[in-house]
Amino acid sequence: MAGISEPKARLSVWAIFLGAAVDFAATMFGGALLGALFDAGPPVLLPFGLAMTVLGGSVAGAIARRRSVAHGLGVGVISTIVGIVLRAWSSEPTPLWFDLSAYGLTIPAGVAGGWLSRRLGGEQGLDETDQPRLYPSMRQALWLLLVTIIGTNGSLLASGFLMSTAERSGGPLLP
Repeated sequence: MAGISEPKARLSVWAIFLGAAVDFAATMFGGALLGALFDAGPPVLLPFGLAMTVLGGSVAGAIARRRSVAHGLGVGVISTIVGIVLRAWSSEPTPLWFDLSAYGLTIPAGVAGGWLSRRLGGEQGLDETDQPRLYPSMRQALWLLLVTIIGTNGSLLASGFLMSTAERSGGPLLP
């Protein structure tokens, strides 16, 4: 009928929570293992945690088999919230650059996982003609990766500059 459109596929809360659980469990277990075996610090733990968020976003997208990127976004949001809550309860000090980078990159990592799930596994409800032209294309994804790397390095340099300035002045970083 004219004027009546098919309803959009809904998000699977179950898939999002399972993806976030995979992210949390893999990050906690793997981070503890890396810390115990190799005495790994923040420069190693940050990329590992982000890779586990990519894994969680991919799991959510694969379970849902529809709107994979949105499911990956959900995993990134939940993982960011969990990270902020755990950081507030933790008494272990971490560098400012680590916290800022982790909070800023967790949601894009979840989205990347959802995108990978969509790109590698496809989605239900898409025609075969739509499958090869999924958004974003590989070229767009590489540009997005390049911008993310430049942005991350810029934030690391800025936070390092702030930390060194605070250490030289002998005062606190924030009033």
